[in-house]
Amino acid sequence: MTAIHPDAGPAAGGNTVTITGTDLAGATITFGSGNNATDVSCTTTSCTAVAPTGNAGDVHVQATTIGGTSATSVDNQYTYVPAPTITAVSPNTGPPAGGNTVTITGTDLAGATITFGSGNNATDVSCTATSCTAVVPAGSIGTLHVQATTIGGTSATSVDNQYTYAAADLSVAMTATGVPGLLNGHIDYTITITNKGPSTLSSATVTATLPIPMTATSSDCTTGAGNVTCAVGPLASGASVTRSIRVPVGLLTIGIPYTVTATRTASAPVDLNPNNDSASRSCTVVSSLIILCH
Repeated sequence: MTAIHPDAGPAAGGNTVTITGTDLAGATITFGSGNNATDVSCTTTSCTAVAPTGNAGDVHVQATTIGGTSATSVDNQYTYVPAPTITAVSPNTGPPAGGNTVTITGTDLAGATITFGSGNNATDVSCTATSCTAVVPAGSIGTLHVQATTIGGTSATSVDNQYTYAAADLSVAMTATGVPGLLNGHIDYTITITNKGPSTLSSATVTATLPIPMTATSSDCTTGAGNVTCAVGPLASGASVTRSIRVPVGLLTIGIPYTVTATRTASAPVDLNPNNDSASRSCTVVSSLIILCH
């Protein structure tokens, strides 16, 4: 035997190789001692054969005919390559548009092609034996498996290599209610934040801007100079949560219309619909006993 092509394949076997040499007609082909190939077809100078399963590492491929068994040499070495495994993907969620970079850990990953679901190849893949970095391709919202393919085969699917394309449409609504009073008149704002899905909201920030000279208090948001910041999450698809703001009114606010706007300023996963990210309400303090809101 003078050559074998390819000279490496999966430990699971099942791949076809071509063997060249002399006096091969009628040969039995072995991959290591006693490990017979199947579907062997030989002419005098070449054979095709299906490699059997084997243990990871190098073996000699030999041909046996009535004339004897071929000698071992570097020309008939064959390498069984173990299938890769993936034990983690980080981060394991991202936007449907892709473009984010993930780190994949596992074993026997060198030279791997990485897919996110069937046939959806990652780009800019760089692998060592135990880890890969890859840029996620675009995909449909939902959960799939990340797999690595090398000459040794394709990694198995498991919960450890799941990846979720996620998006959560956050809707912001707001009501304003004037509460008159001679000494402690105020306006109560209620912000309703709804996750319209399809994915669960991990976290979000909704910021309400206040016109000068308004100040505010809140039991569930953080107040600052000219704004109120409300944190939300996690929030299931279809669920809503409210946040409350109270703005006191006084002599300086009489007769002037004021508008408060609440806006989603950050959220995860990505929000693909910016059209419902904010809401505004205007109130006019006619007097401490008359507060008109719309």
